[in-house]
Amino acid sequence: MSAAPGAGEGPLRVERWLAAPPERVYAYLTDAALWRRWQGTDAELEARPGRELRVFLGGGRDAGARGHFVELVPHARVSFTWEWVNPPPALAGLGPTLVEVELEPRDGGTLLRLAHSQLPPIGARCTPRAGRAT
Repeated sequence: MSAAPGAGEGPLRVERWLAAPPERVYAYLTDAALWRRWQGTDAELEARPGRELRVFLGGGRDAGARGHFVELVPHARVSFTWEWVNPPPALAGLGPTLVEVELEPRDGGTLLRLAHSQLPPIGARCTPRAGRAT
């Protein structure tokens, strides 16, 4: 994964093994109905480079995130921009960040590697005002 330049100390990285094949995990990242089951209260997306992604996290259509798909490699990689809609004050003006997800078949499931870059410095992300911003 490339580390895109940004305001923070570097990408936030998460690695998890999931008990599902890469095809199933990829579907959750590219299908609105499955995304809703995984995260949020609603989702609108068209999984094609340059197309919009919108995720609603409760509180109506004014609470959530939006972005655009950057890259899609079936069953292997998804990247998209991510920008909070009505962010907490500590994140106001941040602009879009970049989420890169890689999927690798491993031990009968999927090794998911996620990098979230262009984030604000850690101190800004972890203040009580920022809440659960990342």
